[in-house]
Amino acid sequence: MSDAQENSQYRAHPGGRRPERRRRGNRQAVYTRRLLAKAKQADSRRRDRIHQEAALLNMDMARSVASRYWGRGEQSEDLVQVAYVGLMKAIRGYDPDRGDDFRSYAVPTITGEVKR
Repeated sequence: MSDAQENSQYRAHPGGRRPERRRRGNRQAVYTRRLLAKAKQADSRRRDRIHQEAALLNMDMARSVASRYWGRGEQSEDLVQVAYVGLMKAIRGYDPDRGDDFRSYAVPTITGEVKR
């Protein structure tokens, strides 16, 4: 047997095919896009509730963007708070009709807000 065959990562999977890898967060991205598409047609009270739900879904993303800038002189709580402000700006400015993923729109918006 060769080295590649002995290594466990190269062994054949039971069933003959390699299982598909699912992208993490893909379901959340689809759900966020659907939520924000509903928000475009909703009245202001319902729109605010939808925006709040989208913000709660994506808080971890904002926190992870803010964590890139920890240890540079600002307190981490301040950075996270500014990242949440950037997240709310991204939620209000996102247009699901363009077909872009919400994350690809939100990360630069949040990053720009944190850098200020």
